[in-house]
Amino acid sequence: MRSLNNVESIPRPPNFDPSPSPSSPYGQVAETVQERPEHALSVSYPKGALICLEGNPASGVFILLSGRVKESLSCSDGKKVIVRISEPGQIVGLASVLSDGFYDMTAETLERAQVEFLPKKEFLDRLGTSEELARKVTKQLGQNCKDAYQNLRRFGFSVNVPQRIAALVLQWADQPAARMQNGASRFQITLTQEEVGQLVGTTRETVSRTLMNFRQKGWITIKGATWTIYNRNALVRMSEMGDLRAA
Repeated sequence: MRSLNNVESIPRPPNFDPSPSPSSPYGQVAETVQERPEHALSVSYPKGALICLEGNPASGVFILLSGRVKESLSCSDGKKVIVRISEPGQIVGLASVLSDGFYDMTAETLERAQVEFLPKKEFLDRLGTSEELARKVTKQLGQNCKDAYQNLRRFGFSVNVPQRIAALVLQWADQPAARMQNGASRFQITLTQEEVGQLVGTTRETVSRTLMNFRQKGWITIKGATWTIYNRNALVRMSEMGDLRAA
């Protein structure tokens, strides 16, 4: 893994489009921030690079232009829990900078990513003068809050791991990028089984066994990064009841 100090800062490539994905729930937050890029640092990160570290002083925000970033917390037993997957158009480190403290999570790229780093002072100055930016930042904070509630439901109200994994798969199937074909829901997931485990608070081995069970029952198929749901009702019952026999 590499951090900001040892990745190369490069100029934005010709014809590079910094606009967030149309499916992003945050709109064009990044585009609004870039109206004043005077001190922004454009950085191209490889997969597995560390953008910021939990516990370090929050020196600025990271505006995600392309690629995806996982945000994780470290537990006392050394395990990691992924709390959010950030997508293009989102701002990483936003709450930490607004609270004028330390980064409360570690951000790591899931794939090659283009990021604009904006120092805290400049970002806060811009936020104080732009109503449009303030509105969009407020929208992102609201979505972050909803994500936190969803995580709480998954961890606090689920009785077992299969229930949490079923709820997570259904959440992915409800994303705008998912497609329906012949009654089946199909979507792309590039996370490893270890990362899926970090999302639901379990081990890679348990994720592997649970997904194998789902496949054997004919509920889902997984071919590479393509996941397909064939029995949504069974997953819904699983997510609500947490009993493999219920479906």
